[in-house]
Amino acid sequence: MKRHTAWTAVGSGFRTFTDLCKTSIRKTAALIKTWLHRLKTVLWQREKTAGAAFVRVRKEAGKIGRTPSAAIHKSKKTHAEKAYDGEAPVSVRLKAIAIGQTLRMRTAGKGAMIAKVSLCTLCTLMGFAALLLCVYTIIPSVVSDISHFFEEDIAEAIYKRTLKDRDLTVFEQPMTELSSTPVRSSFLSVQKDNPDIIGRLTIDALQLGYLVVQHENNDYYTSMGYNRKKSNKGAIYLDNACDATAHPPKGHYLIYGHNMADGSMFGSLHRYLYAAFFENCGHIRFDTLYADFEWEVFSVYQIASGDAFAYAPYENAQQWLSYLQALSSKSLFPADITLHADDVLLTLGTIPSRSGEMIIVHARLLR
Repeated sequence: MKRHTAWTAVGSGFRTFTDLCKTSIRKTAALIKTWLHRLKTVLWQREKTAGAAFVRVRKEAGKIGRTPSAAIHKSKKTHAEKAYDGEAPVSVRLKAIAIGQTLRMRTAGKGAMIAKVSLCTLCTLMGFAALLLCVYTIIPSVVSDISHFFEEDIAEAIYKRTLKDRDLTVFEQPMTELSSTPVRSSFLSVQKDNPDIIGRLTIDALQLGYLVVQHENNDYYTSMGYNRKKSNKGAIYLDNACDATAHPPKGHYLIYGHNMADGSMFGSLHRYLYAAFFENCGHIRFDTLYADFEWEVFSVYQIASGDAFAYAPYENAQQWLSYLQALSSKSLFPADITLHADDVLLTLGTIPSRSGEMIIVHARLLR
């Protein structure tokens, strides 16, 4: 709980940091806009000044080259034009050449300044883009990974608290009906933290171990963790139509979990889609509040999320057996298992994701 409180403080600090970044970006953008406007004004004033100077120089050139020669008056050319055409005296031509060089240098300088301003603006925009990418993509991803680590740590901690009275000889357990079997002490201790805990799921081949919860609303634990606080991972939960209090188990136990990309929850369940894993790693442990039980996998397949698997009770043994055989026939790989009308069914299913597919694994209780 202390870790969770610390994590809440970290989340609050991150939100404050994000708000400060947004404010800084807005202020910097306004500052750049003002700076560019001032730069444009300065360039325009310099251009205007250079134009006025050019006009003055042209007038001076006309004065220097003025001559009473009748030939020049008849040509109807200005002294400046004659200077450019090579008809004016040498002093006027030199003055015109100097003017041209000055204008070219000013034009080149203006172009260089515009290029520098454009480069600075581009670098500034790229810097802001990198900052936005960091604030809205990289940092949230890191924060999410850290959050998942803490959530996984909480789930593992409460799972381990229930292992102290785990029965390792499940094959020798009697299947006699017990009218008032007490809940084991290890589960009573974790139910103080979350009364929705009803069992424990373990798949050693997948290094998977989680407690199983059950809520009257099937969607509750899709977004709530074992500590009943918001979580992207949710929790492993039993369908609300299943009887979690039955001892020994009977009927159908339908358990859901998120197919997480990091392999947590039911993120590793896809390994059953490989024939070698299906054939060699077919045992699951689903332990109830009262005793431990072993289950044997006999079917695995994928379905579209629109065909979401649901709890389906049946009225008689023959219908139930037909139902089990139908599930077995859907399997991607054949299983050398003979099903019976009194078999108890365990179904593991991934919660429908954006990919639009669910992984379904069926197992029967070993007696």
